[in-house]
Amino acid sequence: MQWMHARNPYEGFDFAGIPFDPSGWGSTSPIFRKLIEEKRPRLIIEVGTWKGGSALRMADILKEIKSPAQIICVDTWLGALEFWNRHEHPERHAALKLVNGYPSVYYEFLANVCHAGHQKRIVPAAPRCQP
Repeated sequence: MQWMHARNPYEGFDFAGIPFDPSGWGSTSPIFRKLIEEKRPRLIIEVGTWKGGSALRMADILKEIKSPAQIICVDTWLGALEFWNRHEHPERHAALKLVNGYPSVYYEFLANVCHAGHQKRIVPAAPRCQP
């Protein structure tokens, strides 16, 4: 965690008011268990995590097999383009849960990780722009 963040993003985060909702696409697929048990990774990098459903599934499997592996979740937490411009699907836009015009999905992600107790295993990582 310390090599990704100057301050742990879970530290002092009050997640109690945010309900557990790890909904997403394919997060319960059996492929996660198969790959983790076969490959026994020390590090998993998930690119595109949204609310963290698949990362939580992988973290549960790692815990079950007593693996110390870490998961780095890379996302902007801004949502895909179709969440912003597909007005025929208002539920997608609503999923961004905008607060003052900005998505709050990152906080849902953090809350889901905290509710599941995987703060020491799952590390959020937003891409940074370099000047």
